[in-house]
Amino acid sequence: PSGPWHINIRLAGRGGGKTRPAAQDIHEWWPDNPAIALMAKDDAMVRDVMIEGESGILACAPPWVRDRIAYDKSKIRLTFPNGAQAFKLTAEAGADAARGRQFYKGWAEEVVAWPHARDAWNEGLMNAMRLGPNPQVNVTSTPLLRVAPFLADLCYGQKDPNTGTRPVSM
Repeated sequence: PSGPWHINIRLAGRGGGKTRPAAQDIHEWWPDNPAIALMAKDDAMVRDVMIEGESGILACAPPWVRDRIAYDKSKIRLTFPNGAQAFKLTAEAGADAARGRQFYKGWAEEVVAWPHARDAWNEGLMNAMRLGPNPQVNVTSTPLLRVAPFLADLCYGQKDPNTGTRPVSM
């Protein structure tokens, strides 16, 4: 999105076009942001969807950059031509997902599938988003709000425990 923002949420069903724009954002970010978080449920999702997938970061790399991206498969980490890095984080680690790390930008994939979603998001990823003047996180997920109250809270704010209403502002 244009203008200042902190969290951008892309919700769509399978095949709805969420991954490619998020991967393209990584390519817009790395020239000016040396530390980028890639967070998903587990190693396989970061590797198979976010990095190696048909619409992932490597597939969306411009041809003049693709062969200059170093991909450390053992650590599931990308190093871009300018030295910027994209680091794998997993929601399986919960609050410890990003312990000791700091990032400028991040991409959170399929948050409805995350175990320990609130801890991984609040104490893990969001605590690590503290570098630069405008830390930003892209969230890409299927809109399964009925099975992921965390995602509903992320989109609409947490319910007031007394009234059951959400503080939505338009």
